[in-house]
Amino acid sequence: MAKSSSHYLEQEFRQAGYDVLKVEQLRTNRWVLTLRDETKRVILVLVQARLLVSSADVHDLADLVRLRRPDRGVLLAYGGSLSPAAQGALKELNDQRLRFCVVHSSASASASNRPESGQVVAALKSLSW
Repeated sequence: MAKSSSHYLEQEFRQAGYDVLKVEQLRTNRWVLTLRDETKRVILVLVQARLLVSSADVHDLADLVRLRRPDRGVLLAYGGSLSPAAQGALKELNDQRLRFCVVHSSASASASNRPESGQVVAALKSLSW
């Protein structure tokens, strides 16, 4: 994702009807967004933009959810996938508040290094709780 990705992510979620309470850029390829949905539930989204998301990322999300106490936590892998170890860690934690989703970059979006408009939000809304 490009340098202005914090703004891009915030704009995408606002346009989809989420209240964006906070956006934090932790690294050049990692963000934490605190959102509120239409039912007033607080959702913490850890966006990781790299090819392989690891079990350490799953544990980071679990720690953030434990410390900040949102209603839900999502690990969003952008442009990559969850490693088998990450999938195992999520299963082992057995926390019903935690989910993951994957957003693949498309050929048309590769120049800007961003997903097509709405793709991030569609991935989040596709989750079942």
